[in-house]
Amino acid sequence: MQNAFSAISRVKDGNVAKTGATILGKIENLISRLKNNENSDTHNIPKLRGAITEDGAFLMEWATEKFRAGISIEPDERDSGWYLVTTRDLGDLNSSGSFTQKNEDEIINKLLSYVIQNT
Repeated sequence: MQNAFSAISRVKDGNVAKTGATILGKIENLISRLKNNENSDTHNIPKLRGAITEDGAFLMEWATEKFRAGISIEPDERDSGWYLVTTRDLGDLNSSGSFTQKNEDEIINKLLSYVIQNT
């Protein structure tokens, strides 16, 4: 998570930075709660990486050899989205969609659940 928090601190667009920091905080809280649950194995979660794209968007991504799962926060929030792409070993999935305030908690939960179950 440190990489992602470091990257968000360099985002120039205030709305992107605020939204990205909020999302990172939600992910960090979820992982922290899961670590306190004896039934959850969070030890192998890949690092959540953050990057700033050429157009000023903030990308946060979990990546392994078998999948990539991420969220892109765009300067025009209507363009923000999520994605999940996997290799054939994990079903050759290619899913994506819009990421809005309305669905952000659902998407965060689904992506994090997938990451935990497949690492």
